[in-house]
Amino acid sequence: MKKLLMAIPAAALVLAISAPAFATKYISSRQAVAAAKAKVKGRVIDVDSELDSRRPHYDVDILSKGRKYELKVDARTGKVYSKRIDYDD
Repeated sequence: MKKLLMAIPAAALVLAISAPAFATKYISSRQAVAAAKAKVKGRVIDVDSELDSRRPHYDVDILSKGRKYELKVDARTGKVYSKRIDYDD
């Protein structure tokens, strides 16, 4: 019983020290929009977050010169890693 009582504070200490390593910081949707608008000038028509996927990202849709662009912005780094024209709409 004493070993168990001593193990609990030790486990709590390990978790407290390592918790920041597991914490993930994401950029805001405003930052994602700013990154997307740096690549494509136009009017933002939609922003969606996909923070539960394998690669957390924001989907930013921009209307520019009559075309709809779909950009993916990495939620951790803020870098645009995909830009395409949506011909479906």
